[in-house]
Amino acid sequence: MTGLGFGEIVGALLIGVLVDRFGSRKTVMVNITLLVSSIMVTIIVLNVTSPIPLTVLMAFLWGTHDGSLSSHTSEMLGF
Repeated sequence: MTGLGFGEIVGALLIGVLVDRFGSRKTVMVNITLLVSSIMVTIIVLNVTSPIPLTVLMAFLWGTHDGSLSSHTSEMLGF
């Protein structure tokens, strides 16, 4: 679960920089890419017999997506 927490921090910081630099509309594609990559790694983890390293990657990607989505949504709403 450390990967999830670390991913939350990285995602929030990353999306803040990207929104400031490129705008909100273009960074939506970053959020979609993070979501798709999280889902793909999750599907792979479910089909592997020894999923320990992939589980850490999955938690990190999921946390990155969650952190970026939360930060991006709050910026769009003006919080």
